[in-house]
Amino acid sequence: MQKYLKAGQVCEITCKSCVAKREEEQISKSLEQTKVGDGSADSADGELHECAACKKNLAAALFNKNQLRNKGPGKQRCIECVKSAVNAENAALAVKKDEEMEKVRSCE
Repeated sequence: MQKYLKAGQVCEITCKSCVAKREEEQISKSLEQTKVGDGSADSADGELHECAACKKNLAAALFNKNQLRNKGPGKQRCIECVKSAVNAENAALAVKKDEEMEKVRSCE
Protein backbone atom coordinates (compact mmCIF):
# COMPACT_ATOMS: atom_id res chain seq x y z
CA MET A 1 0.00 0.00 0.00
CA GLN A 2 2.90 2.33 0.70
CA LYS A 3 4.03 1.80 -2.87
CA TYR A 4 0.77 3.24 -4.17
CA LEU A 5 0.82 6.18 -1.80
CA LYS A 6 4.37 7.08 -2.75
CA ALA A 7 3.53 6.94 -6.44
CA GLY A 8 0.65 9.35 -5.86
CA GLN A 9 -1.95 6.79 -6.79
CA VAL A 10 -5.17 6.28 -4.90
CA CYS A 11 -5.96 2.73 -3.85
CA GLU A 12 -9.38 1.53 -2.87
CA ILE A 13 -9.70 -0.38 0.39
CA THR A 14 -12.69 -2.71 0.63
CA CYS A 15 -13.83 -5.10 3.32
CA LYS A 16 -13.93 -8.87 2.82
CA SER A 17 -17.71 -9.00 2.68
CA CYS A 18 -17.79 -6.37 -0.09
CA VAL A 19 -15.16 -8.27 -2.06
CA ALA A 20 -17.09 -11.52 -1.61
CA LYS A 21 -20.31 -9.83 -2.73
CA ARG A 22 -18.58 -8.42 -5.83
CA GLU A 23 -17.17 -11.88 -6.68
CA GLU A 24 -20.61 -13.44 -6.25
CA GLU A 25 -22.13 -10.85 -8.60
CA GLN A 26 -19.46 -11.49 -11.22
CA ILE A 27 -19.98 -15.24 -11.03
CA SER A 28 -23.76 -14.85 -11.28
CA LYS A 29 -23.36 -12.55 -14.27
CA SER A 30 -21.08 -15.09 -15.98
CA LEU A 31 -23.57 -17.88 -15.34
CA GLU A 32 -26.42 -15.82 -16.77
CA GLN A 33 -24.44 -15.07 -19.91
CA THR A 34 -23.63 -18.74 -20.28
CA LYS A 35 -27.27 -19.80 -19.90
CA VAL A 36 -28.36 -17.25 -22.49
CA GLY A 37 -25.78 -18.62 -24.92
CA ASP A 38 -24.21 -15.36 -25.94
CA GLY A 39 -22.73 -16.86 -29.12
CA SER A 40 -19.20 -15.72 -28.37
CA ALA A 41 -16.21 -17.24 -30.13
CA ASP A 42 -15.40 -19.36 -27.06
CA SER A 43 -18.77 -21.08 -27.06
CA ALA A 44 -19.01 -21.31 -30.85
CA ASP A 45 -15.83 -23.33 -31.37
CA GLY A 46 -17.22 -26.32 -29.45
CA GLU A 47 -13.95 -26.87 -27.61
CA LEU A 48 -14.26 -28.92 -24.41
CA HIS A 49 -12.17 -28.44 -21.26
CA GLU A 50 -11.93 -30.71 -18.24
CA CYS A 51 -12.75 -29.15 -14.87
CA ALA A 52 -10.10 -30.02 -12.29
CA ALA A 53 -12.67 -30.13 -9.49
CA CYS A 54 -15.67 -32.01 -10.91
CA LYS A 55 -13.73 -33.83 -13.69
CA LYS A 56 -16.44 -33.08 -16.27
CA ASN A 57 -15.68 -32.14 -19.87
CA LEU A 58 -17.48 -28.85 -20.37
CA ALA A 59 -17.74 -26.18 -23.05
CA ALA A 60 -15.40 -23.20 -22.82
CA ALA A 61 -18.39 -20.96 -22.11
CA LEU A 62 -18.78 -22.62 -18.70
CA PHE A 63 -15.31 -21.47 -17.63
CA ASN A 64 -14.10 -18.05 -16.61
CA LYS A 65 -11.76 -16.65 -19.26
CA ASN A 66 -9.01 -16.24 -16.64
CA GLN A 67 -9.30 -19.91 -15.72
CA LEU A 68 -8.79 -20.91 -19.34
CA ARG A 69 -5.95 -18.46 -20.04
CA ASN A 70 -3.96 -18.52 -16.81
CA LYS A 71 -4.50 -22.07 -15.58
CA GLY A 72 -3.34 -25.00 -17.62
CA PRO A 73 -5.21 -28.20 -18.24
CA GLY A 74 -5.66 -30.04 -14.99
CA LYS A 75 -5.90 -26.83 -12.96
CA GLN A 76 -8.81 -24.96 -14.54
CA ARG A 77 -12.17 -25.07 -12.78
CA CYS A 78 -15.63 -24.37 -14.15
CA ILE A 79 -17.68 -21.43 -12.89
CA GLU A 80 -19.86 -23.63 -10.67
CA CYS A 81 -16.86 -25.23 -8.96
CA VAL A 82 -15.18 -21.85 -8.42
CA LYS A 83 -18.42 -20.55 -6.93
CA SER A 84 -18.75 -23.50 -4.55
CA ALA A 85 -15.07 -23.20 -3.54
CA VAL A 86 -15.51 -19.51 -2.73
CA ASN A 87 -18.62 -20.27 -0.69
CA ALA A 88 -16.82 -23.07 1.19
CA GLU A 89 -13.86 -20.79 1.92
CA ASN A 90 -16.15 -18.06 3.21
CA ALA A 91 -17.97 -20.56 5.43
CA ALA A 92 -14.66 -21.88 6.81
CA LEU A 93 -13.51 -18.34 7.58
CA ALA A 94 -16.78 -17.63 9.38
CA VAL A 95 -16.44 -20.79 11.48
CA LYS A 96 -12.83 -19.93 12.35
CA LYS A 97 -13.86 -16.41 13.34
CA ASP A 98 -16.65 -17.75 15.54
CA GLU A 99 -14.26 -20.18 17.23
CA GLU A 100 -11.78 -17.40 17.93
CA MET A 101 -14.53 -15.19 19.36
CA GLU A 102 -15.70 -18.02 21.65
CA LYS A 103 -12.14 -18.56 22.79
CA VAL A 104 -11.79 -14.85 23.65
CA ARG A 105 -15.14 -14.81 25.41
CA SER A 106 -14.25 -17.83 27.53
CA CYS A 107 -11.08 -16.11 28.75
CA GLU A 108 -13.03 -13.20 30.21
